[in-house]
Amino acid sequence: MHSDFITDIEEVRNELLDIKKEINSGKHKLSKISKHLTYYSVVRASGRIEVLFKKILCDRLKLDCGTSHNRIKDFILKEIMDSSSNPKTGIIESYLYKFDPGWKNSFSEKLNGHEHNIKSDLNSLVQLRNDVAHGNNCTATIDTILSYYESGVLVLDILDNVLSDGLS
Repeated sequence: MHSDFITDIEEVRNELLDIKKEINSGKHKLSKISKHLTYYSVVRASGRIEVLFKKILCDRLKLDCGTSHNRIKDFILKEIMDSSSNPKTGIIESYLYKFDPGWKNSFSEKLNGHEHNIKSDLNSLVQLRNDVAHGNNCTATIDTILSYYESGVLVLDILDNVLSDGLS
């Protein structure tokens, strides 16, 4: 995975770990601040996964365009990067299918073959974000959010590997 992506992943991971320390410190155990920190963590983790899945896909597609086809590159940026697509695995699969059904099939197989249920975890993180965004209560713990985030990172790694296959 590109080093900028790893830096972005680490930034959010460290932020979530700091929030976990704050929540577990005892100062905010039963206060509303703990609830707000949890809500923020959900949005932050899901948002980073969303941005990175789009960047990984766009970078690969722009590479396919080579040095020409600026209109295609602009279209890709507008249709993918500027869209408001949740990073649910089904949406990622849909994007992949539009460009190459083989990418979608490979991605799906690797997700389904993973030893942990990372697909469900990422979709749960997105659902938590939607719940928070629509004013619904979020009862997930910071540990659950961190776990979902790590699953999302694994999904990104699979996506990156699928799109990198055959580039050499």
